[in-house]
Amino acid sequence: MQELESTKLLHDMLTRPEDSNMNTKRYSASLVFTLSYGRRIGDDDKDLMAVLSILDDFIADCYPGAHLVDTFPVLDRVLPDFLAPWRAAAAKKHENEMKLYTRLILEVKERMDEGETGLECFAARLWEQKEKLDLDLTTMSYVAGSAFEAGTGTTAGSFLWFLMAMILFPETLQKAQAEIDAVVGADGETIPTFEHLDQLPYSVALTKEVFRWMPAAPGGFPHYSDEEDEYKGYRVCGDNP
Repeated sequence: MQELESTKLLHDMLTRPEDSNMNTKRYSASLVFTLSYGRRIGDDDKDLMAVLSILDDFIADCYPGAHLVDTFPVLDRVLPDFLAPWRAAAAKKHENEMKLYTRLILEVKERMDEGETGLECFAARLWEQKEKLDLDLTTMSYVAGSAFEAGTGTTAGSFLWFLMAMILFPETLQKAQAEIDAVVGADGETIPTFEHLDQLPYSVALTKEVFRWMPAAPGGFPHYSDEEDEYKGYRVCGDNP
């Protein structure tokens, strides 16, 4: 599955390099979508556009100061709805998320009921364990949808940071390319796979260095310690941002 999507990504980068941002997002989304719902997504798939919109909203809402109520939580307790626009915005976003995630997981159930064979995905396992785990539709929708959402932005972000690193440090790119050519050949007929990992120590280290250099996890989340704590010998004061 990963090799299939990797080949598609390489083709997209060669034929549409100006769309590198969307190419990486389609790759990561299709990979996680297959794991979550058992089918791939295309370049202009409406589900891809929908989840990217949800992801963008989530990241924007998480930035410190995005909403006045984040700074003054008491406002959420004392203001009526017409003076608290964040409530209506949050309710609308929740509604959009539920429409998408519920439709996707119900599509998997329909395929299962139709007797589709070989349907191996996270959503199908949730349906099979529904009674045992006492799962309702809302819970299953969000569990499967959150996995799809979380795996899309971070993977695509790492790809984009890798592209930037290769532009900034071309000598590193040349070393990695030389190593790959030595293992699979320089004719372009064979791409490296998981079977070649042990033979590509420099390329593997380069990938890990990108993760260290520019972590893709969203940053800027405010943290607050409710009570005094100790971590690895360091004292963390209570009631302290």
